[in-house]
Amino acid sequence: MTTDVDFSSSKTNSFITKYFDTDGGRVKSVKIDETFRNSAKIVLRFFGIYVNNVIHLDIHPEDFNIELSAYIGITGNPTGLSSIEMKMKTALSISSKISNISQTSLEEISDGIIRELVNQICGNAITELWQYGYDSEMTPPSIITGDQILFHHSKKCKESFFLFETNCGKIILKTFLELK
Repeated sequence: MTTDVDFSSSKTNSFITKYFDTDGGRVKSVKIDETFRNSAKIVLRFFGIYVNNVIHLDIHPEDFNIELSAYIGITGNPTGLSSIEMKMKTALSISSKISNISQTSLEEISDGIIRELVNQICGNAITELWQYGYDSEMTPPSIITGDQILFHHSKKCKESFFLFETNCGKIILKTFLELK
């Protein structure tokens, strides 16, 4: 189970926690934000979306005007929120690629595909965190569209941003998590 949290020891400012390995009797560490990043890479690749580059960002890029955010609440330990954010053009490109149907507007099919994408990413990450002794659940995925989308979170949450450059466009994976 989690014994310590270190917000600053990593060069990439990862959310590092230490846990006790009951099998080996040693203290190991897991980078929770990187668990979400790795999950996103795997899920995107599974759906035929190729990641050309991933950049760990210290802050949300100001020049990236988000038009769509698909997010999931995370309850338990850790608790918080995880989202994928992108321009509408990227969302439609992803939806078209996964469905093999040209999408020109955010309709029921493309909306459902983007929701399922964030559901898969978070579900895989939460499943991996269970292996480290964390106990979290997810809320159903939601989508917000519009200009200047912002999420406010507790100051206790550790925030993390990863920019994915893909064959469908740029995606930002955000996590706001707090350990209890």
